[in-house]
Amino acid sequence: MASRRRRGDGPLPLSTSIEQVAGRLTKVDLLGFAAIADAWEGIVGSPMAAHLTPRTLEGTTLTVGVDAPAWATQARLASGAILAAIAAEVPVEVSELKVVVRAPEGPRT
Repeated sequence: MASRRRRGDGPLPLSTSIEQVAGRLTKVDLLGFAAIADAWEGIVGSPMAAHLTPRTLEGTTLTVGVDAPAWATQARLASGAILAAIAAEVPVEVSELKVVVRAPEGPRT
């Protein structure tokens, strides 16, 4: 991979930029993530899908965002069932579920 350049060095060659971006994306399974996202409501059920959203799939780790700490607890308790449902619903290997609480949306006061 190319070394970091300073601002005054001019633009990067396109091939270098593509190489850097591709290097970051190799860990992310976009097709696998899309399959999970498409089947998400069937995987976790409607009530949980309203609060739990798939965010990224890196390797075999699926990161999901929840809208409140209570849903993070629910997701962690159900992680075994969620992983089993993913295995049954989509041809994607997921062995770990990482749960993160999303920041609230909307204006801050």
